[in-house]
This record gives sequence, structure tokens and C-alpha cells, in this order.
Amino acid sequence: MIEKSSGIFGQNALVLKRMIRIGKIRALHGFRGQVVLQHELKNPKLLKAGTALLLEIWPESYIPFFIKEINHTASNECLVLFEETESREAASAILRKTVYHPDSETVKTALVNSWAAVIGFKLLDQDGRYIMQIDDILEHIGGLLIEGKYQGRDMLIPFSEDLLIETRPDKKEIVLQIAEGLLDL
Repeated sequence: MIEKSSGIFGQNALVLKRMIRIGKIRALHGFRGQVVLQHELKNPKLLKAGTALLLEIWPESYIPFFIKEINHTASNECLVLFEETESREAASAILRKTVYHPDSETVKTALVNSWAAVIGFKLLDQDGRYIMQIDDILEHIGGLLIEGKYQGRDMLIPFSEDLLIETRPDKKEIVLQIAEGLLDL
């Protein structure tokens, strides 16, 4: 929930009480400033005109964006025009940004992908070697993919429960069986 309170110099500041990650801005669409929001909601109809979403513009900097128009195009995607991004140039600034809903109580039962909870975890291989931080879990035709940076380059690693060796929530780590040579591609 977003609440206004008196901030520094008497200005209104947004106070974030609780929020939950729901997806990511994946692409630009058209010339009006619309973006493709890939989400993890069972009921995307929770997102409608007037809803405020929080975008992580910089690390731990959550800026509210208000939905002006929304078109639910697929089970896990929708086209969104935010009040703040009414041009393609303005929308390009929020490309690949993580999106949060300000009220976790409203949406926590609506999340589809329970693996979204491991975003931010460390990925270790079967020998316990650090591979990368998990930046995102993507749905793909063949299953799930772990997205992150390996040795300075973007990497997608296939992910399934069959490959999962161990989850260590207390250490924010998961251990995964990674096929030999995969990291050399």
C-alpha cells in the first residue's frame, strides 16, 4: 500500500509499507509509449487503469507509475500505457525494469510462478561453485530459464525441478545441476 506522509521540508513522501514483485517490463510496443509487462499473476485483471505500480528504476529505488490504459494480451503478458510514459522515448527508460505491486496482501495469492521467490539468490553449480546472481526466472516454451550475468555477459540457464539439487533459503542460494559445457557457450 502506498501512503502519503509528511517528508523532508514538508513535502509529501511516499512510504512503502509492503510490496511484492509481480513481473518485469519486457519490451516497447508501438509509438505511444506502451510497454509489454510480463507478469506472474493468476488474475491479471487485478491490474486496471488507475492502479499504481512500483518500478525499480535504480537499485532499491521504487517509483510509482500509474496505469493509464491496459490490454491483457496473454495469460502472462499485458500491454500497459503508464501516465508517466506517453512517448516511446519515455517508455524506453523503463525497459527491463522490475515491477512491484504496492500491496502484497492483494496479490500474494495471485502469483503463479512460485520460483519468483529465488530472484536475487545466488546460483551455485553441482560442485558448489558460484555461477551468478539470479536476476529473473523466465517462462519459455520449453520450460523455465534462469537469467543472470555470468563473467560479465547475459546468460540464460535451463531450470527445472529435475535439475534442482538443493534450495538454501537461509543463505539465499540454490544449487543446480548444470550441464557440462553450458557455461562455455
